[in-house]
Amino acid sequence: MAPYEQTAIKRLAGRHGVCVDAVETACYGQEFSSTSTSDAPGVRASVESYSIKKLEPLYGFERASH
Repeated sequence: MAPYEQTAIKRLAGRHGVCVDAVETACYGQEFSSTSTSDAPGVRASVESYSIKKLEPLYGFERASH
């Protein structure tokens, strides 16, 4: 997890007063991992970008219009 992500999750936990100790422990204990360096299977798709919105049609998700 990048430093800005740790800062963001700590800020959110503090703002809402939930799981502050657990978040601190997880951040210092290296509980979080980066998806960019994981060994997870990859995805190839014929789309303009790999943003979630562009990939949604590939697995049948349709957004509700407001």
